[in-house]
Amino acid sequence: MNVLDAICNRDYGAFKEIIEESLEIDKEEFYQSLIDSFVEAKRINKLFSFALEFKVNDLAKKIIDNNVLDKSSTKGFFVIAVSGSNFEVAKFFLENGFDVNDGFESRQAALSDVLCRDVEAANFLINEAGADPLAKDKKGKTLLNTLATVGDVDSIDQIVESIRQKNSLQTKESVGYLLGVNIPDDKGNTPLINAVFGGENVTVRYLVEELGADPEIRNKKKANVFTIVENGFYDRETQDYIESIKIKGMSYSTIDSPSSSCRIEQSEKVEIKSSRSKNKE
Repeated sequence: MNVLDAICNRDYGAFKEIIEESLEIDKEEFYQSLIDSFVEAKRINKLFSFALEFKVNDLAKKIIDNNVLDKSSTKGFFVIAVSGSNFEVAKFFLENGFDVNDGFESRQAALSDVLCRDVEAANFLINEAGADPLAKDKKGKTLLNTLATVGDVDSIDQIVESIRQKNSLQTKESVGYLLGVNIPDDKGNTPLINAVFGGENVTVRYLVEELGADPEIRNKKKANVFTIVENGFYDRETQDYIESIKIKGMSYSTIDSPSSSCRIEQSEKVEIKSSRSKNKE
């Protein structure tokens, strides 16, 4: 079997064996000849897909360096690299001018495409690639809203802590602002409202007590978490907690309100730092 057959058949074992047996081979020249052959055959995507799948990163980076991938393919391959935790190749995309927040279809930015599959990937996208944490998916949900809806409070806390430490923020409320703790989805439901609807009591408490979520915000049906539980709710713990907030008279006005108990000082309203932005400086 020759190397072209090995690649086309996705036979990494045969590919590796051919490379190892060719003791006199110059990898740089060999990879370039492969790239030229696949470009000529109009099958460069197949070669890059092979390199990504089997983490032949030197070959993948050389393909990127040759600038032979079209824009639409680049977007997909970047997402595949991040989803597969191949951050070495993902970083090389960024170093070669790929913009993680540009070129994606409406509400399908790179972050929203992979954010809920892998916390490590989400952290890389936000903290290293400079992805917009407020990017929305097809349902108009941000990263935080999607995770709150399914009650994945562990992932939320990992991401919050990662951002807080990366940006030297003192409080989790500051991160809540950056993650859009009060930003609604297409139905007008904030992360807190969706967590209440799902009966995710631990997540509800975390959003209110740690991230400063505002329970008074109403959705498009004019309902907020207080009216939702007043109209009957099946999760007793969540209902009791929301009612306790009301009884105590706790006020969580919107985050921009000067009188808000969860107001973020202007000095802490910072943009998320990323390695990419530092490189540009």
